[in-house]
Amino acid sequence: MERPAGDPASLFSVEGLSIAFPGVGEVVRDISFSIGRGETVGVVGESGSGKSMLARAAMRLLPPQASIVRGRMMFEGQSLFDLSHRDMRAVRGAGIGMVFQEPMTSLNPALTIGSQIKEGLQAHGRMNGRKDSRRILDMLERVRIKEPQACLLKYPHEFSGGMRQRIMLASVLLMKPRLLIADEPTTALDAVIQREVLEIMAEITRDLGVAVMLISHDLGVVGAYTERLVVMQKGNMVEQGRTRDILFRPQHPYTQTLIGSLPSREKSWSRSQSDAVAEKAPLLEVDNLRVVFTRKAGLPFAPAITTDALRGVSLTISPGETVAVVGESGSGKTTLGRAILRLVNKSGGAIRIAGRDVQDLSSEALRHLRRTAQIVFQDPYSSLDPRRRIHEIVAEGLRGDPDVPRRDYRARAAAVLDEVDLPASFLDRFPHQLSGGQRQRVCIARALIMRPSLVIADEPVSALDITVQARILELMKRLQHQHGFAYLFISHDLGVVEQIADRVIVMQAGRVVEEGARDAIFDNPQHPYTRLLLQAVPDLHEVEPGAYEIRRRYYDDEPIAPQGMRFDWQDAGGQATLIEIGDRHRVSCVPAAAGTHG
Repeated sequence: MERPAGDPASLFSVEGLSIAFPGVGEVVRDISFSIGRGETVGVVGESGSGKSMLARAAMRLLPPQASIVRGRMMFEGQSLFDLSHRDMRAVRGAGIGMVFQEPMTSLNPALTIGSQIKEGLQAHGRMNGRKDSRRILDMLERVRIKEPQACLLKYPHEFSGGMRQRIMLASVLLMKPRLLIADEPTTALDAVIQREVLEIMAEITRDLGVAVMLISHDLGVVGAYTERLVVMQKGNMVEQGRTRDILFRPQHPYTQTLIGSLPSREKSWSRSQSDAVAEKAPLLEVDNLRVVFTRKAGLPFAPAITTDALRGVSLTISPGETVAVVGESGSGKTTLGRAILRLVNKSGGAIRIAGRDVQDLSSEALRHLRRTAQIVFQDPYSSLDPRRRIHEIVAEGLRGDPDVPRRDYRARAAAVLDEVDLPASFLDRFPHQLSGGQRQRVCIARALIMRPSLVIADEPVSALDITVQARILELMKRLQHQHGFAYLFISHDLGVVEQIADRVIVMQAGRVVEEGARDAIFDNPQHPYTRLLLQAVPDLHEVEPGAYEIRRRYYDDEPIAPQGMRFDWQDAGGQATLIEIGDRHRVSCVPAAAGTHG
């Protein structure tokens, strides 16, 4: 049931809130909603919609320039804006806890985990000896931290992003707040880790009776974990109600656009070329590729530390084909893309592009090859030189082409910008003057100006909002059909992969564990790890035009490995082999004698 703002039964309410910045005006306008005790409410919208401003206002952590124009925020019957600084400090942590978007920047890199967790308890007088030390260890165990005692002595950089977010969650919930504000808590995490963190958060907050305000731009996440939903657009609240009702029958055009922009198989890229590409000679061949990273040990005379980033990876891509590589962070996806272009040195195996061995090429030949194989990086801002204008960035690749005179660089840059739907007026701008989606279009234009036959796209839409992501994917599809190049598409977003891929390669810990046509991987996954990935993603499924519901994939049957084999679920060293189980559908197995069935 929709809870009106100002409801006396509410734990927390926002009543007619407006926030402004000098010279900008109101960035949040007349927002009203409330959260009951133990209730989970989602706040969803694109970047710039004002979601994080609401969270910061609730904690009284707005930037100094920001001002409350009108309205109020009530917590347990008292106005947060009327509290003294001392009283507000008592509310922060003990009454309202907050988990921020990026755990690395919200944890102090100079302090151990233990000292940071104890700091909040001590500030609120909740740290008294051995009993609370036991409570800290118990909470770390609840968020699935292995060896919690050792964890307390380590520093934030010694943990992965998912582990850091669990530590943040533990430190906040130890204070037993009545309201938890989670601001994009899983944005930087891959699907499996994201689900683990959210499931842990839901379980503990439910057990403790904590209300949650979950802020996200991911409709699948808020759909799966919230009871009510607030939809924001450019500082305005455009719709609110029960999550299930909004997803099933969105009323506002913006909500309809937001949900309709989600990637899905129904928007699949044309399959007409997939049958034809299988008959062509491979454009890219990767055979038993190995990459080993070596770094110095921390102690003098200690042996160097080696990491097997890629362990015998093989794949092929035909002209015009889209092959997606999926897997968790650390699975080797990005290393594979960089190794193909010799941006990372290989330790073994072979890479051939158009029949030419990449390793044997001279510097001049390698420069020529890179004109036919280009890369679009994950972060469009860090991959663009902030000191150069857009026309210089886009035309940079032409400098190695003797057939293009320098006087034509600007015209060629303008032509390719037009292909990616950017006006010629952008030619003299700098990267900081563009939005995230516009910068990604510039990155695509820079890759396409040399008319490559292979484009390696490394998480090209992961940093973009849903509607911008949809436009970039449509652009990439149109350009592929127009120019006929192949994609190696690296992603952890399985929704995007389901929309764009002809074939899918699943990687785990530097190895390929399953590969096949998109439909075979999504409809009939055989490897346990592939199933784990697919089950981790909440799927917004269109049940009828304009109506959606959340579904999760579950598998009742146990996949059966080929006779005499078992699935290569855990590390099996060099024994793993890709076994054909269907038409171009292969799965990693090891001899059954190597251990028990996976």
